[in-house]
Amino acid sequence: MPSNPIVIVQTNANHDRYSKEMAGLVHGKIESELPGFENVPLPGAGEGETGYFHHETRTLVLGDALIHLAPHGLALLPDKYCTDPAKLRESLRLLARLPVERIFFAHGDPIVHDGASRIRELVS
Repeated sequence: MPSNPIVIVQTNANHDRYSKEMAGLVHGKIESELPGFENVPLPGAGEGETGYFHHETRTLVLGDALIHLAPHGLALLPDKYCTDPAKLRESLRLLARLPVERIFFAHGDPIVHDGASRIRELVS
C-alpha cells in the first residue's frame, strides 16, 4: 500500500465508469481540481473534457482530447467521440499557446519535449 495519498484526476465524464472503482482499489480520492494546476476546459471533445496544466514544470495532463498511440503518433480524438470536432480543434489551438513541454495522456505514451509545437503541428 502506498504511503502517499493517491489522487485520481477526473478529465471528463466518460472516465466516470472506472474512476470510483479505481479509487476504491487504491484508497484514493477523485478530484477535478488540483493544487498548482490550471484547469483548461476543452470544449468540443467528450463531455466535460478538461486538461490540467502545471506552469512551473510546463506539464500538461490530458484525458481524451488527444491520443498518442503507436504506430499512429499524436492524433485528435476521433470525430465520432467528439461533441463538436471543429470546436475541439479551436480549443486545441488555444491550448497550444501555453508553454507546454511535457504531455501525459490517458491513451498513449507521454511526449517529453516540445509538446506545444506538437499540438500546433496537429491542428494547423
